[in-house]
Amino acid sequence: MPLQLFTTNFFTSILVFLTLTNDVFACSAFVTGDAESPIVGKSFDWHHGNGFVIVNAKNVAKRALPLKPDDEPAQWKSKYGSVSFNNIGPEFPFGGMNEKGVTVEILWRDGTKYPAQDDRPTINESQWIQYQLDTAGSVGEVIEQSKNIRISPAGAEVHYFVCDATKACAVIEFKDGQALTYEKTNLKGSLKARMLGNGWSADEQTYLGNYKAFGGTKELEAGPSDTLLMGLAAEKYSATENPDSTAYAFRVLDKLQAGKWTKWQLVYDLKNKKVHFRSPDHKTIKTVSFEKLNFSCAHSGSQNPVGLNLMIDKSGDVTSLLAPITDQIFKTNAEKNADYLNPLVSEAVGMYPKVFTRCIDASAAVQPESETCNRVDPNQEKMIELLSNIKEVFLNL
Repeated sequence: MPLQLFTTNFFTSILVFLTLTNDVFACSAFVTGDAESPIVGKSFDWHHGNGFVIVNAKNVAKRALPLKPDDEPAQWKSKYGSVSFNNIGPEFPFGGMNEKGVTVEILWRDGTKYPAQDDRPTINESQWIQYQLDTAGSVGEVIEQSKNIRISPAGAEVHYFVCDATKACAVIEFKDGQALTYEKTNLKGSLKARMLGNGWSADEQTYLGNYKAFGGTKELEAGPSDTLLMGLAAEKYSATENPDSTAYAFRVLDKLQAGKWTKWQLVYDLKNKKVHFRSPDHKTIKTVSFEKLNFSCAHSGSQNPVGLNLMIDKSGDVTSLLAPITDQIFKTNAEKNADYLNPLVSEAVGMYPKVFTRCIDASAAVQPESETCNRVDPNQEKMIELLSNIKEVFLNL
């Protein structure tokens, strides 16, 4: 089977799991803390909470998976190491932070329409996140780089919330085939508040503008909406009232909790380079510290990355517990997700790093495709055979 046909089958399969989110509209993302110590909070609201916190190595050559036969997949080398949160497997994150403090989160946005096909290299919605974590050192770089690639969608209608260590933030979304970008630094910007829910950003910002706290005339009411709550956390944070901004972010996330749908609460410390997480089933806060990580691809690995089960029943700093995520660990995760994600698809996702990534020397440029991510590999043949078995199930979706 040609590689292009293989990738089309792959993403048609992925579409099954992506479209299951269409009835869940509760994800929330915001930044709080002061300009010197920004903190990003994210409520991950989903059908399932299974997944991993994964260490993504630097100096890895990568090739994106295309959706359509005529797409030209993007290729790049990871410049920065990162820590990401992945529901189904490596290289397909739902959010994360890199060693420069750039944090990228994804949220559902019904009605999203991506730009039409053009001559830019392509990437899918989830790998867009990993691409930015791998290559961007600031929000400004994310914005510029996003102009050079095109999302070839697997089926998810999403927008992105991006922040960096200076508390600069941006929202990137796609409406009527056009990319829209809203940003805010400490000096200027089109965002009244550095936050994002599941509405169009302009609508959410207009709503905030009705209130006195954001230049309007309305008084704050008791029990504020989620949008207003995030806006206040982002722009009205007081270190005097909230000396521990990490704890404050978790308090805000508790108020944003969407009942049974909230699976992860994530807090990113962009200055101190720490990620904190917990779930309703395991309420103790876990922490991964960047200063204790080795992002070398020779150490962290690109084909069996270092990571940790998100549902681990531990507390405190869990960095020392990170270990290679073996094929058996991925298989176990696939079994837990089997009621909404075809296990064969999960297996294919777990095999992706072996076929489309390669650890390279830090001083080397990305080598030609034939020498890096499109080389002959027995795993590729296995993936083609694997997805051929489910071809007929998904081609007509």
